[in-house]
Amino acid sequence: QRYPNDEHMGELLFLMGDSYRKSANALDAKLASATASAADVKQVAVDPQEANNARRDRLTKAKALYDRVVDLYKGKQPTREVDQLYLKLSHFYRADCMYDLGQYAEAIRLYDAAAFRYQEDPSALAAYVQIVNAYCALGKIDEAKTANERAKWLLRRIPPESFTNGTFSMPKAYWEQWLKWTSESGMW
Repeated sequence: QRYPNDEHMGELLFLMGDSYRKSANALDAKLASATASAADVKQVAVDPQEANNARRDRLTKAKALYDRVVDLYKGKQPTREVDQLYLKLSHFYRADCMYDLGQYAEAIRLYDAAAFRYQEDPSALAAYVQIVNAYCALGKIDEAKTANERAKWLLRRIPPESFTNGTFSMPKAYWEQWLKWTSESGMW
């Protein structure tokens, strides 16, 4: 609030959002652990309802902070490399938050926007995997199939050097195999 025009505002907003997102993921792990041990001990150390509410609250706050990062850079592109990374991740992580909240239609919209913006980046393929998953969760199998085909088309358009520059860990061959498998597996 004191320094709204500080050059590190994007970094600050991103790190705050990422803290909320990661703490929500930690709550998921804690809930899973408590549920597993409760089966043996018949006692839950974590109130599942309270933890779930806190998880939802943290994911909602994280999404709002990622939105602020995206909004901050709408008028001007970030110049620092780290801010460019935070902007890119904010596009994808806000979609992840909506997916984790079960708001699949909104997640699809945000993943699609991120994939379009970063269509020459292998991260766009990961977004399409989540789009497919979200459509499946909504019971929209035809749309999931179409999204899978769009991912195949996108993969052909991504420059090969994008997979070898060290910014993404999965090689192009992995994506080719995954997309081939999903098409041919009969899962549709």
